[in-house]
Amino acid sequence: MPPSSTPDRPIDPPLSQGLAAAGIGLFVMYGVGVAAVLVPLRLLDPTWQINLGGALINNAAIPLLGLIALGLAHYLYPGDASLRSLNANCRQWAVLAVLGFLLLVPLLSVATLKGLNQAQQQQYEQQKTVLRRYQQLRSAVLTATSSPNLRTKLATLNGPVLTEADQNRPLPELQQALLEGLIKAKTQMLSQAKAQTATPAQTFPLVLQLLRLDLTSLGLAFGFAGLANRPGSSQSLLSDWMSVVGSRRNRKSISSQERQQQKEERAEQRRQAMALRQQSASRQREIDQLRAEERQREQKAMAEDKRSRDEARRRRSD
Repeated sequence: MPPSSTPDRPIDPPLSQGLAAAGIGLFVMYGVGVAAVLVPLRLLDPTWQINLGGALINNAAIPLLGLIALGLAHYLYPGDASLRSLNANCRQWAVLAVLGFLLLVPLLSVATLKGLNQAQQQQYEQQKTVLRRYQQLRSAVLTATSSPNLRTKLATLNGPVLTEADQNRPLPELQQALLEGLIKAKTQMLSQAKAQTATPAQTFPLVLQLLRLDLTSLGLAFGFAGLANRPGSSQSLLSDWMSVVGSRRNRKSISSQERQQQKEERAEQRRQAMALRQQSASRQREIDQLRAEERQREQKAMAEDKRSRDEARRRRSD
């Protein structure tokens, strides 16, 4: 029975149940689509990793719609305890989806770079195999002492098969013809191996695809964060993030204000110290001036006293 605290909310149990069933069906559809790419497991294969990441990202709108359908069903019929529990559990599981789509960004980048490196390594190994094969056959041709001996060496190396006409030819002529054929085959196989190397024109679409998948993955993480709830939190994960960002901005603002205030206080202290030094210098000048005047008075008094003694001596002498 619906609670009386929400009398103005539209109540339609069949519609709510239908939306909940549709949400669960969307989850199952997404799981089946991902499982089709997941099997067989090739965890170390970059191509498998990229295909799996693409399947997770390209079809992620399906579970997102399923989560929205469950939330809408709970909104239409909040009195259903099982529906409320299902919606809460799905919103908590959506936190893992947020983390997963955030982790897909570096994982897909690493898988793409690894795939390109493996392709280059395979092309390099193919060239080494061609050159090694050419050197073996060339050595067999040059070291042969007779046509039967040459045929035996080529058969051992799975090389060209000599016909009866070839065996009737002079050995130097046969060797020259075989060497020319080996050079042509080597050149052709090296050209084929080089043609398989990824060119910038072929690499650019891969980079664009990687960029599209990374940006889409970030957008999906943002979308799921708006519907996900951490256990024990009534706000969405996105709201929690915004609160953390806002508190950090406030702390930065407060820190900047404190730093500005500290700068002003230090400037005021420097001004006060300068004023005290100026006052001290002024007082020192006054003291020096007073001392100079005192010395002048003492010198004047000494001069008068000396003059008085001189006059007294003159009088006594007279």
